[in-house]
Amino acid sequence: MKRVIVSGLFVFTMVVLLLMLMGEATAKNDKFETFTGYMDSVYLSKMGSMWTDGAGKLHIRDFEYSWTMHSTYPGLDEATAVDGFNINYLFENATFAGRMWGKIHILQTDGGVWEGSWNGYMQGGIQHGSAVAHGHGGDIEGKKMKMSFKQQADVTPTVIDFWGEIH
Repeated sequence: MKRVIVSGLFVFTMVVLLLMLMGEATAKNDKFETFTGYMDSVYLSKMGSMWTDGAGKLHIRDFEYSWTMHSTYPGLDEATAVDGFNINYLFENATFAGRMWGKIHILQTDGGVWEGSWNGYMQGGIQHGSAVAHGHGGDIEGKKMKMSFKQQADVTPTVIDFWGEIH
């Protein structure tokens, strides 16, 4: 009888320890930082190709735009973002509407680099969408960034607001 109780206590203790360790690991993985900001000072850094199909849709491929970022996250403040830009625009009533996508490369001011992809939609000339990127180098090594963005309306030159979190 004593052996059964001792064995039962041992198993119970091991289960409790395992649950505590799992909870600690989960808590570490659930930590994230939020950020907000905007991108401006855009310029075309690489010209790609453009064509219009028979349905009147404008296709743009392999353009690159460079942006200056301003953010509440220190590594992104004054960082340079370069995005590869692809879009299928549909001209409707002289407005742009279409799906957009590409790759993003963000060089932080401290030397860390974010690499990832983005996708979105343009409606009425306003861009909005999201991006996912993975950190390389420095204190962002192995981290993941999730970011949403939306172009400010009626602002020239173009300004893109963004917000997100880093895990």
